[in-house]
Amino acid sequence: NSIEHCCLGKDHAKKEEHMSVANTALPPDYSECFRKHCRVYYQTSLSISNHTSDNTDTGAASIGDEIQASQVVLDALEHQLSNAQDEELTSDHKGFLQSERVEKYKDELKASGLYIEYYQYRDGHDHQELVGEKAQSCHTPQEILMEYSKVKDEERRLAHIMKMKERRESLHNLFMKHSGDSEATDSRFLGEFDVTTQKYLANVRYSVQKFVGQYKNNIGSHSLLAGIGKIIKEQIEMDDRICFWSFNSSVISESCFGNLQNQNRESYMVDAVSVLTSFLIYNPDHDLEANDEPDTEEFVTFHVHPMISNSFLKYILAEIPSSLDAKPTGLFHAEKSSSDEIGSHDMIRTNLAGQFDESMYLSILQWTNSFCEIL
Repeated sequence: NSIEHCCLGKDHAKKEEHMSVANTALPPDYSECFRKHCRVYYQTSLSISNHTSDNTDTGAASIGDEIQASQVVLDALEHQLSNAQDEELTSDHKGFLQSERVEKYKDELKASGLYIEYYQYRDGHDHQELVGEKAQSCHTPQEILMEYSKVKDEERRLAHIMKMKERRESLHNLFMKHSGDSEATDSRFLGEFDVTTQKYLANVRYSVQKFVGQYKNNIGSHSLLAGIGKIIKEQIEMDDRICFWSFNSSVISESCFGNLQNQNRESYMVDAVSVLTSFLIYNPDHDLEANDEPDTEEFVTFHVHPMISNSFLKYILAEIPSSLDAKPTGLFHAEKSSSDEIGSHDMIRTNLAGQFDESMYLSILQWTNSFCEIL
């Protein structure tokens, strides 16, 4: 017969104490070590960019080894949880215990209280032993497994909150970097361009074309593209009123592209912000918190530059695909019109008819004259 043997540990005299007391609480040293591994794993897996080009080979290898150790510790818990109701180890669990990963990181498993030493005798009998100073049986008591699960869930939630705050700050910094000094509503400039010139129009159309060409095949970008199209349409219909667009920042920071064609979350954030700020002004004073919970994304707010004409907006709108597999994201609302009582904080559009726009023909004539002078 193939009989599983379970070694009760070196100090058999502690068995009664273990069964009556220790099986209801996770020992602090195990808890602390396991919590550390949870923190390493979840903070790394939720990171915007897990490894940066600034890491040295030695540093990257050290980080990678730490992540792998944490992965093994968490896998060990999952195997014990799935095997908790079984008297004998499952074949998957046995395979895991005999793997090179477990052998490599057995010290980390022991320190976390999750190492099971398993092997087969020559007669076919199995040996399994939960190794550790406080381990007195071959199965971790279910109460303690639940304690491990609570620690894991807590660290996963804390890592998620931390990374959301990190992404929120990164996104805000991107907005501020690309927005520059364009908050002045009486200025014709957005970044380095005068928004009434043909040069500006050509640049923003190219930016939108490039973004659409790079991301339109991924449905993760469609709600943002649809929103860009809608704010342009809404702004054209609102005449001299300013249209504000508020949407959840996760539309930019949480879009999933993986490594497909070198598209990743960070590069998508940068590209999306670049397109948005090419004709929209980031308005942090209008940003809205989703709610009071710390683990929720905030709503960011934009509005069309007041000096961009309807004619220019129509050219930009023409670059947005008409067929998208998602509805526009966010909320759209208008500022007061010129017929309302206007306060110092209100904005109106003074170039909606394009009276200050540079003529396309004049732009061509100026380019021709410059070309002729060069010749």
